[in-house]
Amino acid sequence: MRTKKAILAVLATVMVLALTACGGGNPAREGAPASPDPAETPLTLETSPSPAPDATHSKETCPDGKRLFYHGGDTGGLFPLYAMLPEENIYLYGIHPSGMILYKDGIGRYFNWPGLTPRLVLPQLLYHDFDGCGEKELAVALYVSSGTGVAAMDLHMLKIEGRDNWYLSYTEHTLFADDAHDWMTEPITAVLADDKNSFTVDICGESFTIEDEFTHEWLFTGIAFRDIVRFEFEGNQIRTKIPIGALYLEAGVPQFFGEIEADVIFDGKNIRLENYTFTLY
Repeated sequence: MRTKKAILAVLATVMVLALTACGGGNPAREGAPASPDPAETPLTLETSPSPAPDATHSKETCPDGKRLFYHGGDTGGLFPLYAMLPEENIYLYGIHPSGMILYKDGIGRYFNWPGLTPRLVLPQLLYHDFDGCGEKELAVALYVSSGTGVAAMDLHMLKIEGRDNWYLSYTEHTLFADDAHDWMTEPITAVLADDKNSFTVDICGESFTIEDEFTHEWLFTGIAFRDIVRFEFEGNQIRTKIPIGALYLEAGVPQFFGEIEADVIFDGKNIRLENYTFTLY
């Protein structure tokens, strides 16, 4: 019995020595790499919930604008990139559920602009000297409302003036879709015919008579032209397109029959529309 106990003791001692020699329980032995401590593992832009304030961004790190990343500054975390002009060092980020942060040359500013609508139409940016002052302005076209018969955009014109302490300094001018009636230099009028089967609309200096299946079946009550407002950037020009709809007593939404187009002009102090045209659908 004593012999068996002695043999078992010797075997146990050998096993302990073998485990020690193989590094079990001793990761810091000389010549063996230590296991990394998760608490000391450096975080990257992909993994860090709050990257270092001096983190920077380049076109190469986000070529398609679809990643979530941190641009450096005062945002304090990761936000979706909505739009960018990398050649001008301009980036626009979203904040849930609303609000946006605009960065120019690494300097940011919060704007209380509405967030994306359910259609997820991203903002548009255009950086150009619109008023001929020698300095570029930033035009931001934002999709602000959507629904059945509704698709409206606002236009913000920013004169970026540098920095105010740690924030972007700017002057803002805006065209709101809700004010589309006030954009017209001449009023749009519509008159229902005596037989109530058609109506005549005076628009952009011309008269058009509208007669179709709707005018024959439904009672015409007026004109609507602010439910759909679009801004489009064509080169360095901004144009607006506003469909015109007829309102009928029996219909819940306008029945669109044509579209106004106009050039958007910024003179340094105000935004106005010029060169109106109207096209029937």
